[in-house]
Parts: sequence; C-alpha cells; structure tokens
Amino acid sequence: MSIQVEELLAGREVTFSTGAYRSASRTFVVYSDSGQEIDVSEVLYQSGIPDVGEFMVQGAAHPTLPFMTAQEASVQPYPEHKDAFQVTIKYGRLKIWGPDPNSVGYMSFNADVQTEFRDVWRTLPNVPDDINNPGDDDIGGTAIDVKGEPVSQAFTTTSFEIEHVIDYPIPFSFLLNTGGKRNSGQWGVFNPNTVLYEGTRVSSVGIGVYRMTHTFHFDGMYHLRQVSVPDFSGSAALNDGTASNYALQAYPVVWRQPFSQTYNFSNFGVDQVIPQTG
Repeated sequence: MSIQVEELLAGREVTFSTGAYRSASRTFVVYSDSGQEIDVSEVLYQSGIPDVGEFMVQGAAHPTLPFMTAQEASVQPYPEHKDAFQVTIKYGRLKIWGPDPNSVGYMSFNADVQTEFRDVWRTLPNVPDDINNPGDDDIGGTAIDVKGEPVSQAFTTTSFEIEHVIDYPIPFSFLLNTGGKRNSGQWGVFNPNTVLYEGTRVSSVGIGVYRMTHTFHFDGMYHLRQVSVPDFSGSAALNDGTASNYALQAYPVVWRQPFSQTYNFSNFGVDQVIPQTG
C-alpha cells in the first residue's frame, strides 16, 4: 500500500490586518492508492504534512508567508471512506515561549519599591560601629523632635520575592532557622546587612515538586531603629544642658537592632536571579 498526500490549492486561506499576516490555513488530502484502510494515527506523520511542532519547538514554516508557522492540525475522514482523510493545517505568528514556571529549577525575581514612614528623632545620624549590636552612645545628627516627641519621616525601601521550584524535600529546618536574619555578605547589588529574610510560602506544583516563594526586605540603614532613652516618668529624656546642640530635645537617642543575627544568603540557592552590580 502506498499513501499519497496532495494539497488542495482551493483550501489555502490567509487573514491580514494592521500591516501583517495574522493567520493562514492549508488543506491536504491523504489517501491510499490501493484503497486499503488508513489508520487515523498515521495521517499526520505522512511526508508532505507540515509538522505543527510542540512546546518550545516551532512548527513548519509556511511556504510563502514570513513569520508564520504551523501550529494546529485537524483530521477528518471523507464520508464512507476508510482510505482517505482531509487534513487542515492552521498557521499563526511565530510563537515566543518564556520559561515554564512549573519546571524544576525555575526561578524568578519580583521587586516592589515602597515608601515607609518611621518615627525618628534625628536626621543624618552616625552609623554605629557595630551594626549587629549598637551601643548606648548618642547617634548624633540633626535633632528634629519636638520636646522629645518624634517626627514621622519617609524612607524608601524595597520588598522582593524570589520563586524557586524544587524537587527535593522542603527544607523547613533551614527556613525556620533563617527567619529574621540579615545577609552577612554582599549579595548581588545588596550590601552586607541590608537585606532581611522575612519568610517563605510553599505550594505543591506536582508530586514531589514544590514552589517556594521567599520574601525579603531591603533597608539601606541596615534595619536599625532610632530609640529615645526614657526618663523616670517613661517619657523621652530631654537634654539636661550637657549637649548644647539638643536644647529641649530628646537626648540621648540611641540605635537598636531588632534583627541582630546574620546569615550567608547564597545558601538559598537563588543567586542566579539576584540583580548584580554593573
């Protein structure tokens, strides 16, 4: 038995709009020259039938239209015939695939730059020598409080999420032990001590495959917070005259670090998507 393939030129169709070809189709007849039955599963594999491709693989190019590839095929038997089929191939614009977000090893980085308001007593303060455990020395800078009451000031911060699809057991112990820690070393564009790990969401993608979404927070001031030392009444202690720069203002004002521990964030295994310095 020999199987023949012929194109029906009357079956060619094209749509054109906004300056480009948008879709097209071609029609073929597949038949047996001996009249023997053809298995429908064999039809699309005959020489002369354009390949419609698969995920991440382009289909066959249209013979005359640029940037058009075969993307869909339909097969219909001719009525009362087991030895003949009509095949319609539909063409579309070249496909552009992104990475599969459910494939093992997939990673993505998404950032959100925000304005955050904090109560502060000083502007342009000194950075402490020990960021992890600052002492009780006054932080210096320019006082802006009103008789010990802090002023709310805007700071620009960045929150970001990193997705990572894995096919190994969820590292709960690692995640629990790392929560609330800052990066101990340079991490891409992020200087040491500026990134805080806030937590991870875990969801199942398939059997034994999980998506971990890590959340981090960047703060250029190392997540330090200004604190006014209280007097015996519980209010902010005011300058007693020993610091002439801070008359009738809170004194001393000290740094406190809510997140004193650090960790090597490269152990998250997501350095590939961390923005890098130019």
